[in-house]
Amino acid sequence: MESFWDFVKVLAVVNGALVTLFLILVSLPKSDLRRIVLKVFGIINYIIATLLLLYVINPIDLLPDIIPVLGQSDDIISLAGVIVDGAIGYVSLKKSKERVPEKS
Repeated sequence: MESFWDFVKVLAVVNGALVTLFLILVSLPKSDLRRIVLKVFGIINYIIATLLLLYVINPIDLLPDIIPVLGQSDDIISLAGVIVDGAIGYVSLKKSKERVPEKS
């Protein structure tokens, strides 16, 4: 059983190193990985916003609208999610298309 925990420790250290390397590469302004991550993140946010909008339009709710306050609150929260995720997706896609001017 000791070797299993040694393996878990090594796996945790390697995973931490990979996450750190990934975050460093994403934070570099001229990194291609940064553009790719921002583009994927923007597309995912647009998908989430679309799904939330479909939930608001859909007549079948998680909480029925017959319940006085809770029925409308899930629609309002979903609509707020549509706005926030749409804005985040827009900014992410816009940032992914930006080119950083090179200094001479």
